[in-house]
Amino acid sequence: MTLLLLFPWAVPQARGASGEIPLPPELAEKNLGDKTDSLEIANCFLRIPYRDDGTVDEFGRWTLLARPDRFFTRPGLNCSGLLVSLGRFLLGKNFTLDEVNRDALGDSGPDSKWGKNWDYGWDLIMNLSLGLERRVIMPDGYEPVAEVQGAENQRGFDLQDDGMWSSVLPRMEPGRFYPFSISKARGRGWLHYHVGLFLADGRGKVWLYQSTRTGNAYRAEMTSPAGMRRFKEAFRRTRTGVKKILILEVPLPEHSRP
Repeated sequence: MTLLLLFPWAVPQARGASGEIPLPPELAEKNLGDKTDSLEIANCFLRIPYRDDGTVDEFGRWTLLARPDRFFTRPGLNCSGLLVSLGRFLLGKNFTLDEVNRDALGDSGPDSKWGKNWDYGWDLIMNLSLGLERRVIMPDGYEPVAEVQGAENQRGFDLQDDGMWSSVLPRMEPGRFYPFSISKARGRGWLHYHVGLFLADGRGKVWLYQSTRTGNAYRAEMTSPAGMRRFKEAFRRTRTGVKKILILEVPLPEHSRP
């Protein structure tokens, strides 16, 4: 695999709410820096190939979340890398990889009872929304974020339950950012193993954005039977039990509202 070091000062810049956000050339070509609508921003990332642990760093370089010293000439994102990259431009903040990789509750280090990074997905959505007016959206209302044992005790709802989705999806609104973490049982504990996000378009549709090994970075309409079916089939129950989805609601800054 060809590796290349791209220097920060050679990378195009896009203006965010907190200053300039460097862009990889492939995203600069899509005029990402000129986009202000949240869905137009998110659509710039569609069809980016899947790469294990792939992301973009704060200098606009294709790299890896766990190996930020490795750089690539070609695009590649995994689910976490897509969420981090989208989060920068939707929220207008140039998150560093150290910031997004932070162990939010200090409970998933090498000596953790459930293994290192068992709650990585939970940590990631919490790190992206830190300091914002976030809350958990549930079928029966809203919950505050659990600041203690959150990843263990706050896992959301059964993602195979149609009744729960019929309550959650209609309450998703434009001008909001809905990052999520999917978790499943592993041994005697849990594993928060997949992340993505939802955006509402103001016309009654809710769109899923995620990156998978089989689908690369893509979007699907969750408010359509086909989109919901595809999502549920990708995260079917296993012999270890129900998979749950935890969804945050976070207000978007003015610059990236539809």
